[in-house]
Amino acid sequence: MPVLRYREHYISVIHIPDKSGDGSCIASVEIRHRLDDHPTVRLRARSTRALLSEANEQGFAIGKRWVDDHLTRKSGSSDRVTTEANNSLFPVRARLGDWLASLVARLARLVSSRFAGAEKRS
Repeated sequence: MPVLRYREHYISVIHIPDKSGDGSCIASVEIRHRLDDHPTVRLRARSTRALLSEANEQGFAIGKRWVDDHLTRKSGSSDRVTTEANNSLFPVRARLGDWLASLVARLARLVSSRFAGAEKRS
């Protein structure tokens, strides 16, 4: 699970496979303040990404926007989240099933990539 430290918050991106079956996934983002035991917030992107690197980039961008908006609201400068941020993400309750599905999908990709390399060698 990729993790990024940003402005005293830790942003983690979890990959949830979508229903297409083509290896694409949805970025689910957990944001913690200084590695607390429980996430401060969980967010999920609305769009699907075909590559894990794209999902990571999207997840980190969502997390950074949330942290920026949260810190801005906390300081009293603004009372609302930008419309762009509202359109690209929504809060969710992370479920163990989502995390397990993500884990299974990542392991399947790892195993299939290793077997694909073995077929080419033989």
